[in-house]
Amino acid sequence: MSTAAYPKEKKFVQKELIRRKDGIAVYRVKDAEGQSRVLKTFENETSLREIRHYQLLKIYGVETIGWELDGENQLLLEDLRCSEFWRLGEACDLDSETIAEKLALWYKDLHNQGEKMIKELRQTWYSELDYFNLSSLKAIAERTQSQELPFWKKMREDFEALESKVEKLNKTITYNDFYFTNLAVARDFSKALMFDYNLMGRGFRMMDIRNVCSSLSQKAGAAFCEAYAYENPAEVLVDELIGPLINMAMAVSRPSLPQWFNEEWQKLESGYLVQVLARILEGE
Repeated sequence: MSTAAYPKEKKFVQKELIRRKDGIAVYRVKDAEGQSRVLKTFENETSLREIRHYQLLKIYGVETIGWELDGENQLLLEDLRCSEFWRLGEACDLDSETIAEKLALWYKDLHNQGEKMIKELRQTWYSELDYFNLSSLKAIAERTQSQELPFWKKMREDFEALESKVEKLNKTITYNDFYFTNLAVARDFSKALMFDYNLMGRGFRMMDIRNVCSSLSQKAGAAFCEAYAYENPAEVLVDELIGPLINMAMAVSRPSLPQWFNEEWQKLESGYLVQVLARILEGE
């Protein structure tokens, strides 16, 4: 898209900052007619990828909330507080089987179209799989002072074989950022979808399925899985191992460890991940 093709930025009579984080500023704005919308301003090159993601979802027919370009580095989004069709997700939605079922259909569509994107588009994608490497594993061991655990030696010895199994998994576009604060629910409960696509990127389906179900209640998670109807035991097993490792690798890159790190660490310290690794390698 050339610079000349970008629409001229709109003028607003009100502009209230909601948040600014990681190079993205979010405002609630009103125009002269009193229409309220959400304005996202992307302040660095990395954050600009979200505009491309919205464009691709439109091209490939994956449903989103209403949006339009506003200048070169801004998006105008439907304000879900005022939308006649959508509302913002709420914490209680994580316990809803109906919403989980509708959300599963959106994720399945994203993944189906995402397979086409991966095959048809030549571009570099953000990917959480990039955290799965020997350097990241070493960083986890050093941060936890656990270098002597047998698990790390086993991972070094078998990393190439495991990496090969990961590469053979069918890749798609994954959302990667599930939580109710990024959830849009139809007011009549006929649909549900995710918005905010900055972390959308290359992965495999179980990465998203695990990400969603880890936040849903048990019954909502079961409803999600039943509606999605995905069976791939090999992918499930690989994700059981590398999912926690990727999460820990992302965590140790921060100045202080997030609270959820301990849950993932227990899977390693308890010996569970060693058992999963052995099961994966036995399947060769």
